[in-house]
Amino acid sequence: MITEQFLQTETRWGAPTQDAILFHWKDLFHDEKLSSLYAELQSTFGYSSLPAAVSVVGKRIGYSTTLILLMKTHAVKSIRLEEVVMYWNATERDWIPTYYFPIDAPRNEEPLAEWVISHLLESQLLPLINQLAKTKGVSKYVLWENIAVYWRWLYVEKFQEPTIFQELSNIPAEHFGIKENPLLSYDRQLAKIGKRRTCCLSYMNTKNSSYCKTCPLNR
Repeated sequence: MITEQFLQTETRWGAPTQDAILFHWKDLFHDEKLSSLYAELQSTFGYSSLPAAVSVVGKRIGYSTTLILLMKTHAVKSIRLEEVVMYWNATERDWIPTYYFPIDAPRNEEPLAEWVISHLLESQLLPLINQLAKTKGVSKYVLWENIAVYWRWLYVEKFQEPTIFQELSNIPAEHFGIKENPLLSYDRQLAKIGKRRTCCLSYMNTKNSSYCKTCPLNR
């Protein structure tokens, strides 16, 4: 059973504080608000290029979807991404938002893969990834892998439920808008460290210029 206490202690979920800077999921589809977020990431949080800022937004999107998946697979509830708010404090050194959405949603027993296709991929993530990838220097493959690494973390590492991950890996690639389901490379290496195929550009941060542990450039 997923409770508020569990979400608060085990994830980055919680109600916004009064002085928090809020960014709603729907703002991701608003060009002006998204551009303002990119500018803040570059000026305040040290992302030295626009592609790096776009990529880290993709990573935060990836984390938010793990919370929605968690509610579906462990609470049998369908949370709409449109209800998600991410927030942070202006004094924070790194841009690692906290997320909030109401958890009193109705039960939803739709098969997982069908639900992911209709509620996450086709209606939200696919058009959003296509929009973000319009930025020069940003690949759809990088953005999808930014999401895939979090789905692997949730079901392979944290909850150790690889069968759920494999079910997600079987979703046809056409629903991601690329040639291969981005989870497949991780499905083939479940017993190994989840080494990325692409670089997420996080090293382009002037405050922390190191490579991720799973980065293909980290030799």
